[in-house]
Order: sequence, then C-alpha cells, then structure tokens
Amino acid sequence: MIFICRSEFDCKASELFEFHAGLDGFSSLVGSSKKAQVISPPPSLEPGSKAVVKVKIFPGISFRWVALHTELDPGKRFVDTQESGPFSKFKHEHIFIQTDKNTSVLEDRITCIPPWYANHFLFELLLEKTMKNEFYTRHKITAKQIGCSYRTDFCGKMKDFPTSA
Repeated sequence: MIFICRSEFDCKASELFEFHAGLDGFSSLVGSSKKAQVISPPPSLEPGSKAVVKVKIFPGISFRWVALHTELDPGKRFVDTQESGPFSKFKHEHIFIQTDKNTSVLEDRITCIPPWYANHFLFELLLEKTMKNEFYTRHKITAKQIGCSYRTDFCGKMKDFPTSA
C-alpha cells in the first residue's frame, strides 16, 4: 500500500523542514497520538539515527517500533524505515517543496506491506483510516507550531491520488 498525505502551508519549505529536524518535532508529532509513546526520539535526521516508539493496539497489547533514518537531503527530504516493528516493510518519506515565495508543500509518503497475518483488505481499510487521522493531526500540529495556515490537498491511498494530466 502507498499512502500519501499532502498539505500546502503558508510558510517556507525551510520552516517545515526545520520544525521536523528540531528537538521537539518528532516528539510533538508522534507523541500527539493517543496510541504512541515516544521511548527515544531520534537525535537527528542523519542516516543511522533511530527512534523507538511503543505503540498500543488494544488495551494491554502493544509493540515496540524502531525507525531508522536512511536518507537525508537537507531542506528537501528525509526518509525513515522500520528496522523492527509490526510491518513486513514500512518506509516513510518526508518531502518538502517550495511552491511560491511563502508557500510550500509537505508530503508524507508511506510505502508499507502489512504483516502476513494481517494481509487482508479489512486491515488495509483500517490502516488507511488510522493513517488519515494521524497525518491530518500531524499536519495540523505542524502548522500550529510554525504559526501558519495550511490546507490538506489529499490524504489517502495512492490509487486515489490526483495527478496532473
């Protein structure tokens, strides 16, 4: 599954990137979830740095998720992948695009393969709904922390993503 959440912000792409790279970026975004507890935020966005998060599925059932930063193009993009956790594969690309003097786009692009035991269309529907809620909230927090307005252009599975003709 490929999931994209793309929002336009009334600020510079450098401001979006700096917020994500800052000390409070990860904890305020991931820590905002009622289902996630940040155990160890990444020390930086540099490849090789790791984040550890405890994710609750149901009361009394949780798992440890380790995300490894693998790519960094300062000011434009960074990537983290699941080193250990619930998915067979999980890659999260954070893309920052300057579109006008004071307007930019933040695109979160997730490519994931569910675990074999959850490879079912109902799981995918639930996962998409959960991701939509998480990323709507994260983009809202980003705008609030930076102090700008934003609009979400698209948030959902790639098959539904509008393309230019």
